[in-house]
Amino acid sequence: MDNVKNVAWAVTGFLLFLFSTMMFIDELRDFQKTIQSEQTSPVEVSVTGKQVERSYLGKNHYLVMLSNGNEEKVSMKQKIGSYSEVSKEEYATLKPGDKIQGVMKGRVFYTELDGKEAHKEHWIMLVVTVIFPIIYLVYQLSKLIVYLRMRNPFSKSFGTILIILLSIGLGSLLLACYVLMFSDLIRWIGENVGEQTYRIAEITDSRIDIGHGRYAETNYYLAFNFSVDGEPFHMTKEVSANDYKKT
Repeated sequence: MDNVKNVAWAVTGFLLFLFSTMMFIDELRDFQKTIQSEQTSPVEVSVTGKQVERSYLGKNHYLVMLSNGNEEKVSMKQKIGSYSEVSKEEYATLKPGDKIQGVMKGRVFYTELDGKEAHKEHWIMLVVTVIFPIIYLVYQLSKLIVYLRMRNPFSKSFGTILIILLSIGLGSLLLACYVLMFSDLIRWIGENVGEQTYRIAEITDSRIDIGHGRYAETNYYLAFNFSVDGEPFHMTKEVSANDYKKT
């Protein structure tokens, strides 16, 4: 009975290893296609409006709209390609009618910042999909090291070197994840700490993303505008359920 369980666990682990490896390879191919598409000739499109997308934790994304009237809609409702993300500095200088430069990926326009965000998402997925294959290989190699030590005492130094190399590899992955987390935290502090200004805004659109399942999360979004120095300012913001029900 124990042998059957061991074989079942071994087969399950190997199948998960194959599946996660295939996902990693597929994500790597998508990443390669993204990089290749960025090597095409740049194009220019006209800006029709602007909007700031603000997460519940206060992280801002600065968007330029590529279709008329989209700045008054919740950004999550809009189709991919109807807006693009730019830097805070570009956002401050751009006005409706101005042109921005980017590349076309299929029929979708991407700015340089869109490309950086896509790269970041690809790197995150690559790290996630490679974790199980690495753990699986480390486990199998550890079994091999134990076997070699039993058969040949001189293989102890080889096993030690291998463990050190694997530890360095896993440590590098963890360090990269922490760097990404702290960079987002520093950006959030820079955008949210300081003097706060209160304004009266007009709600122009709303959206509820209802989660399904026992532990699923429901997200609430509001699109609104207000005036800043006589110019309209459009924003999409994720809010709490209590704030959403007050509107």
